[in-house]
Amino acid sequence: MVSEATAIPGNAGLGTAEREERRRRIFEPFHSYLSSALDGRDRRGLPTRLVTIHSFTPVFLGERRPWHAGIAFERAMPMPMRCGRRWKRRRGSWSA
Repeated sequence: MVSEATAIPGNAGLGTAEREERRRRIFEPFHSYLSSALDGRDRRGLPTRLVTIHSFTPVFLGERRPWHAGIAFERAMPMPMRCGRRWKRRRGSWSA
C-alpha cells in the first residue's frame, strides 16, 4: 500500500482478508465510537472541538515540506489560528 509516493511497510503484502480484518477491528470501532460521542455532545448542546493527530511524510508530491507539524481545519478558523499564535510564541515561527 502506498500513500502519495511513500510505501507503508506495515501495509505491504496485505491481502483482502487482512485489510477487512483491520477495518473491522480498528477503523469501524473507532469511527462508531467517535460518531456516537459527537452525536451525544450535539444532543446535549455541548460545544465541541475535535483535534486529531495525523502523521505525514517530510516530502509530498516531490516537494519538501518546510514544517514539522500542521494544523488542519475546515471551517473553524479561529481555533487553528489561536494554536498557531501560541506555537509561534513558544517556538518562534508559524505560517498560516
